[in-house]
Amino acid sequence: MMHVTFDTGALIALDRRRARMTRLYAEHRHRGSQVHAPAVAIAEWWRGRTDFAEKVLAGLLVEPTDEELARVAGEAMALV
Repeated sequence: MMHVTFDTGALIALDRRRARMTRLYAEHRHRGSQVHAPAVAIAEWWRGRTDFAEKVLAGLLVEPTDEELARVAGEAMALV
């Protein structure tokens, strides 16, 4: 099974119904891929309940973020 992680930008693009991200999300869901999102990305993206946001959230595996994960993520971002 393939895993993919969506960041805040990906969630915002989905919310704005950007064609490329909508297609990518739909492809991963169709293939049975596990779509992850860090809890902090949800906090940055979420602006209140809508039917669409609830649908997106239902398709995500929300990952808790602890200090170790936050540090690793920061170091990964520094590399790109």
